[in-house]
Amino acid sequence: MGRKSTTTKTTNQTITRAATQIAALSVDLGNAYSNLQADGAISDDWRSVQGVISGASRMGELPFDSAIHYDGAWRVFGGAATTHTAHIEDFPTTDRYTSKFYKRLFAFALHRAYGLRFAESPFYPKVIASIPAREFAIDARVQQVRANLVGPYMIKNVHEMCLQVDVMAENLTIIPEGAGAFYAAVKSLPNHPAENGTWLVLDLGYLTADMVSFRDGEYMPDMASSSAELGIRFVADRVARFVRGEGGPSLDPSFYDPQLGCDSIQVNGRLFDIKAARTQAVTDLAERIARFVARVSSDQAVTGVILAGGGAELVRPFIQLNGLPAPVLAPNPRRANVEGAYQMLADMIAE
Repeated sequence: MGRKSTTTKTTNQTITRAATQIAALSVDLGNAYSNLQADGAISDDWRSVQGVISGASRMGELPFDSAIHYDGAWRVFGGAATTHTAHIEDFPTTDRYTSKFYKRLFAFALHRAYGLRFAESPFYPKVIASIPAREFAIDARVQQVRANLVGPYMIKNVHEMCLQVDVMAENLTIIPEGAGAFYAAVKSLPNHPAENGTWLVLDLGYLTADMVSFRDGEYMPDMASSSAELGIRFVADRVARFVRGEGGPSLDPSFYDPQLGCDSIQVNGRLFDIKAARTQAVTDLAERIARFVARVSSDQAVTGVILAGGGAELVRPFIQLNGLPAPVLAPNPRRANVEGAYQMLADMIAE
């Protein structure tokens, strides 16, 4: 396999670090779901939850794809966490991006990207990571996120093998959520209309809605904004309350999030028709989103609006943007941000 070298100068010597060719990784570690795209056509998504395994004797039961030993403990990530541990952790606030929780999610992303190639390590990948637009707008926060992610990683798998990765500061690019979706849209067609004029990108996640803007393809930092009240959790919460009101169990809204596209769902053996409750919730959310977009884009001549994120397809038919162009979906909207960011990174490497 081809290799390229990077060098790091010290006062006494030059250390040559070999990295597997390309070695590019895009991550969008969101509040509800995490997405990655890596070289070798690796694509993955998982719920942004994790849990610690209390007994070492259970190590042999752990799935290779979902478990790592990192930060002093065996940890299980994603949907498998609910099976293998009762101690589920999530961190649904923007403070997560500078936390150990977020760094552990990132370590797991490294395992998912390169864990099967541990024998080729150490890796020195080029990484591009997306964070909320409101966080990205504050340079001090961006530097704190950067400081949280850079450095060496020693990640043990269930076969007692160790993956070694070193994320160097010069190889880490941080972008606002939505920027990757814009890049994906522009790259989807030759001479895409988004290359000209002022375009808004609205990324509808589980907990937040992020809006970024581009003029003639250039990022407009002063128009970046986020809302913690406009995520798809708004709809999931309404559905959870409806099911509870119909005599169903009291469950966290995240249980319903993957099923919001269904008109009826089965819970504890009972079938609940959620169509009317979901439709009303989406209608209310769409109205709030329209007001948010109008407020952020006031006094701007908007050429187009791109919708991305896990909630884009659900909400798009209900969004009426008065005085603005009808929104269009980004290519593969649920993963547009991470895939577009990967293409951005790949183009940067190729330059």
